[in-house]
Amino acid sequence: MAEKLTIILPFITLLTFIVIFHRKNDITSYLLLVLFLLPLMDVKVVPEWMGGYKTFDVISFYCFFFFIRRFIQAGAGRGVDYYFFIFGLLVIVLFIGSLVSEFKYNSLKNLVKIFPIFIFTRLFIAECYDNPNFLNQAIKALKITFSITLLFLLIQVVVGLQFTLSSFLNPNTFDIATNVTRYPGIFYDSQGHGLFLSIGSFIFLYGGKNNKPNLYSYILFFLMIVGILLAGSRSAFGGFAFGILTLIFLGGKSFRIYSFCIITLFILFYGMLSTSSGIFSRAKNLNDDYLFRNSLWQNALKISAEHPFVGIGTGNYQSYVKRYEQDHYLESEGQIYYFDQPENGYLKVLVEFGYPGFIAFLLLIISPVIGAVMHYKRHNADNGTMTLFAGLGCWIIAFSSVYTFFDNRNLILVATLLTMLIVRARKDIIINESH
Repeated sequence: MAEKLTIILPFITLLTFIVIFHRKNDITSYLLLVLFLLPLMDVKVVPEWMGGYKTFDVISFYCFFFFIRRFIQAGAGRGVDYYFFIFGLLVIVLFIGSLVSEFKYNSLKNLVKIFPIFIFTRLFIAECYDNPNFLNQAIKALKITFSITLLFLLIQVVVGLQFTLSSFLNPNTFDIATNVTRYPGIFYDSQGHGLFLSIGSFIFLYGGKNNKPNLYSYILFFLMIVGILLAGSRSAFGGFAFGILTLIFLGGKSFRIYSFCIITLFILFYGMLSTSSGIFSRAKNLNDDYLFRNSLWQNALKISAEHPFVGIGTGNYQSYVKRYEQDHYLESEGQIYYFDQPENGYLKVLVEFGYPGFIAFLLLIISPVIGAVMHYKRHNADNGTMTLFAGLGCWIIAFSSVYTFFDNRNLILVATLLTMLIVRARKDIIINESH
């Protein structure tokens, strides 16, 4: 059944998008449809040997030709072109890195995959300039999407892992040592699923500047925490803990009260579970796990030192390891899997992009964060900015232990939070905070 879905889902997703999009044929339709169909944005449309492009890539390039002028004019003369400039520098560095790479075709193929997310974010900013209500529309779309994601997870818990969108599941969905199932939900990988839920959980706390989340939103926020537990991802849980601490220390009185209540309920709920948990049952192996990961980190630093200027080419980590570092692999059920990341997102970017590309990448992340902090100081108790910052902070922490951009769904979610922070920090963008 799952194998048939890999053929049917791309067709259904693209057909649904095209039919609905052409009813209005505007930027709002494109952006909201991507958010509503977020669980299907990572379905592969093109075979790997032809590029491995997915539904989000095809949809974004398709819509780009309808909105080229608006894409170019987005934020013109308003300071937003700073991000366009940084992105341009990043593309130049990656293009040079691809040309000098030992794996040119693979690198150039992955370079093309960078453009769809930039198309999405730039048109997102353009729409926020034109439509004061769009930010709230995007938040509502994400809330609906995550509600459906939780429903999918519930069915998977009841029915079993055969209820999935993927043709195969990562071996980490079942821990043989602890006999624990780590539910992957709409993902093929439980770690990616956990991170998706942990970042998205803070969307339910978004209430704008003068509005507070309702009881329904808090209930769903708690259910997202349960989903993180079921996914059994330590990196996701660590990121979530950072986000919730941010709300406790920086949020208003109501946020503190609700946060403590939710944490108490979480502890009680966890106490009702089996003593074996996908997150905490593996804590006894932390020392061995650290030593193993540290060996990968040191190897990544060694590779980056050998290719400091343009890296080894985007998307080439696994190919490079397979050729030069053949002792970096895992064996499962008789199959050998070479690492496609050094268990650290930042180090993977450093190795593949080189130092100049890595700095450009950090600027694209840090600049919106700095803008959000400055905005928060100017508008104290701005709940909207604070909850978005908590969600992004969750990803920033988790990214240090896992590269999350293999999957378009996490990439789109992180990019959306970054874009929302950029929009909220802009003085020349009018935002309607009413719900």
